[in-house]
Amino acid sequence: MPFETWDGVEGANGISDGYCPHRHHLFPTWHRPYLALVEETVHLNAREAISEFPDGDLKNRYNSALSTWRLPYWDWAAVPPA
Repeated sequence: MPFETWDGVEGANGISDGYCPHRHHLFPTWHRPYLALVEETVHLNAREAISEFPDGDLKNRYNSALSTWRLPYWDWAAVPPA
């Protein structure tokens, strides 16, 4: 989504799902790199925001948390719990 042009950019060629090729054999190889770029952008912005905090315990805690932060994801292949 979206299934229409946005910001002057057309959707993926030949794929009716717009920007993200859901229901297409390229989806697994396309989607994870896209999410990795989103994760990296969030990480870089968080690091920049934390750098503006005054030195101290709070800044140290946020830096520590940021070092292990990852974007949560849904593992479609996992067997759901009973």
